[in-house]
Amino acid sequence: MSERRQNFKILREAYRSFRRKQYANAAVILEKSTQSFPDNPYPLFLLAVTRLYSADLAGANTVMEKLQRVNSTYVPFLQLRAFMGLKSSVNREQAISVYLNALEKAPHDRMLLKGLRQCEDLNNFASFQKNSRITDLVVINGPGIVNMPEVSFRPRRRATSKGHGGNKRVKIAGIIIVLLAAIAAGLYIAGIHIPEGIRDKVITINSDDAAKIDMVDVSGSGYGLLDRISREPAKEFYTSPDVMISEFNEARKLMKRGEFNRAAMILNRIINSNASQVVKEKCEFLVRFMIDSDERTYEKPDIKGIQDKPWLYRGVAFELEGKTANVKKFSNGTGFTLMVDYDGKNFRWIAQVFTPAADAVENGDNVKVQGVYIAGIGAEGKPYISSARVQVTGKK
Repeated sequence: MSERRQNFKILREAYRSFRRKQYANAAVILEKSTQSFPDNPYPLFLLAVTRLYSADLAGANTVMEKLQRVNSTYVPFLQLRAFMGLKSSVNREQAISVYLNALEKAPHDRMLLKGLRQCEDLNNFASFQKNSRITDLVVINGPGIVNMPEVSFRPRRRATSKGHGGNKRVKIAGIIIVLLAAIAAGLYIAGIHIPEGIRDKVITINSDDAAKIDMVDVSGSGYGLLDRISREPAKEFYTSPDVMISEFNEARKLMKRGEFNRAAMILNRIINSNASQVVKEKCEFLVRFMIDSDERTYEKPDIKGIQDKPWLYRGVAFELEGKTANVKKFSNGTGFTLMVDYDGKNFRWIAQVFTPAADAVENGDNVKVQGVYIAGIGAEGKPYISSARVQVTGKK
């Protein structure tokens, strides 16, 4: 029996002890599992829950710190941390802030949304806070393949004839031919992928700026256009340098026409692809050029697109409306969480916003925000909206 499969059996035994309320036995088994497989978040999660049921809050906090280092986006961890934050909150607003912070990493999780709505909707928050149980807001499942992604007990299918490999090669060749044909016909791939919501109004580009854009070129020889050596997985992938060159040139044309939002998405695709470092640096220069521009057109965001591929939207200018929360005032401006398109109970997206304006908003304000989507705030590199314009449209 493999070591990983043996560990799976150990976790099953720990979960059985936990269900029988034999918390001391479960803790001993789980500690052994965390030592054998320190990168698996599940035993740490179940150990933290076991510590809480044993009234060992200090021990639970220690385990939660380890779990955060192993996988800070593990959904059961987010649920449990939010629950613990709810229990320790001094008021309703602090509890709401706890759940909003968790929803930044798992915006569609039903348990986190349930906790947030109950914090917002219930008139007697103190009673809700006191009487809430772990199982009301945290899903505690047994171990399974989903909790151990490196383990699969299903036999892999293997090709039994050379025909399978030949068909695969034919399919790949067919895809490449279709892509090259699209280029020849002038159907730039980047233009096809731009969501309908991301469309710029006309911005006038002067001749000096147009000349700067023209100077940035990747079609010359002397360096490889695609990185064929890197072992790092790429978020986007090009099978042919011709496709990448056509997208780059399309982005330059869009920039010279003042269509910065569409151009930024194309360039971000190249930056996050298997393009060579030299190509990425040239794309980065053009994205920075647009971010630093004083003249922008603000568009309604394609929220689904952002959630699916946030890396494509760096430098795109958005106009957002919603309700503020978690307002923080700094010496150089104001930061806050924006619940986008908030209707009193639900919202479509959570955005972090920073504006250089002092005392720009208060908690609970309805606002309209115009700003540029930027990546890399704080130690965790969270994306945020850098906003020059925040208009309060209603007070709480």
